[in-house]
Order: sequence, then C-alpha cells, then structure tokens
Amino acid sequence: MIQRIQTVWWLTAAILIGILILIPVFGYQNAENVTSFYASGFNPLRVALYLIIFWSIVNIFLFKRRNLQLTIAYWQILPLYPIVLLMIFLAFEGNEENTTLKLLPWTFLWISFFSLSLIFQILAIRAVKKDEALIKSMDRLR
Repeated sequence: MIQRIQTVWWLTAAILIGILILIPVFGYQNAENVTSFYASGFNPLRVALYLIIFWSIVNIFLFKRRNLQLTIAYWQILPLYPIVLLMIFLAFEGNEENTTLKLLPWTFLWISFFSLSLIFQILAIRAVKKDEALIKSMDRLR
C-alpha cells in the first residue's frame, strides 16, 4: 500500500487541500478594512474540500480494487475543475478598479495548490492504470 507511488500522490493531494482550509480565499474591501473569506462554515467550497480529502484517503486503502479506485479518482477530480476556474476568474476579476473584491496574496497560493492537487490526482490515476496493465500482463504469462 505505502510502497505504491499513487499513495504518495493521493496523500500529497489531501495535504495540499487540507492546507487550503486554513488559508483565506479572497476578501471584500469596505471603507475601513478588508474582510477575508475562508472556506469555513457550511458552504459548498468547504464541503468539496472535505470530500476531496476523504476520497483521497479512502483511495489509498482501496489498493486491491483498482477499478473502484479509478472510478472514485475520476469522480474525485470532478469538483476540482470548477473550483480552479472560479479561483482564476476571481483572481482576474479582482484587478478591476470598480469592484469591491480585493485580491489577497493567498489567492495565487490557492490557485497553485489546487492546480498541483489536480496534477497529483491525474498522476495517481496514471499510476493505477500502469498497475492494472502490469497485472493484466502477468495474467497472460500464467
């Protein structure tokens, strides 16, 4: 289980997503101060983050059922795409002068962590497919 590279990819992706829960996403600027928006409380962003972390850890322990691992991994990266697109949209939308959205320095960290998490998920899927191909080739030798 731990000696497989996809375990490292899924664990790294889960850690990156877990860090994002503590970092503010963006902030709104009113006359006196900036109010930061975290992925806290009950909102769809926080639910998506926890689901991604949960399924990454579950996938680590499903090493004997590679087809189920692949199915879960494909469904796991599904919420990552809209979140990355939303963050990129908010990052570039906040640069206009007439908006109240203030771009925080952490926004680019969010975008990079999500992008890295997406890359790690894809690398884990590739590793599971390689394992499946190796098992099929060994079955042919029997």
